[in-house]
Amino acid sequence: QKLFHSIKKKKGHRMQQLRWLTSRKSTMSLRAKRAVYVHCIAPIWLYGVQVWGIASKSNYRRIQVLQNRALRQITNCPWYVRGSTLHRDLNMHTVEEQIGRHTSRYSDRLQRHQSSLARGLLPARPLRRLKR
Repeated sequence: QKLFHSIKKKKGHRMQQLRWLTSRKSTMSLRAKRAVYVHCIAPIWLYGVQVWGIASKSNYRRIQVLQNRALRQITNCPWYVRGSTLHRDLNMHTVEEQIGRHTSRYSDRLQRHQSSLARGLLPARPLRRLKR
């Protein structure tokens, strides 16, 4: 819980710092604004994403909301445009897709690692979340 709160705080602070670049009054192209997001803002929440595999869906949704807000600010689109449309048009992955990609890459790297200690970090069987 504290981790996601600190991510939200850091990302909000960074968006505020870069508002002059990404706001609707900015004369930068959409491509350049997307690059600013990908290189300056997204790494804040992507750091350590490999270990979020057991995080709850509500925490994923919190980060997704922040990403949608940032993309809306960048594109200056109206409120009624769907988030999925934004992601498709900007060729961006959703938070859940990013987490899945990074987690699978991380586990693949661990499986191929030369050290048996590193391979021991992988669970013997996949974790199963119980439904309430």
